[in-house]
Amino acid sequence: MIGGTGATRLLSEPIELKRRPQLSIDGKYSIPFTTAVMMVRGNVTLRDYTAEGLRDPAVLAMADRVGYRADPDAALPIGGQSALSRPTVEIRTRDGRVLSCTPEGVPGDPAHPVSWDLLEAKFRDCVSFANRPLIPGGAERMIELVHDLDRLEDATDILSLLG
Repeated sequence: MIGGTGATRLLSEPIELKRRPQLSIDGKYSIPFTTAVMMVRGNVTLRDYTAEGLRDPAVLAMADRVGYRADPDAALPIGGQSALSRPTVEIRTRDGRVLSCTPEGVPGDPAHPVSWDLLEAKFRDCVSFANRPLIPGGAERMIELVHDLDRLEDATDILSLLG
């Protein structure tokens, strides 16, 4: 990865520690580790930040291949969502090619909305780690209510499902 804001640097350095997070919170704030998870699994879930997930040999091997370097000439976005970092991601293939991409935004920002299917999957993943399980059928009912939030008269209906 090249460039980005100071936040990108904080999430990428020191590289040795960011490749081998010891705690869940350290993994969540590590671009090298989270990138490795995405490259290996094609998705990132809360399970990837459990003690077991943080020790996954395939993810750690990929994390060893993820790097970061500052780009002093990188143009930071101005206006609108100027606080968002847009580092360039480079992938070097085994045959020596370099594939490069500088994103225009991030999934979930106003210009790049995510699908309901993805939101539901992320919600279900989060609910599976809840300290107390939801009431039976609660997750499905919450999804329905949030999907129709603009027509909902009382948002406390959603909170009541948390039990």
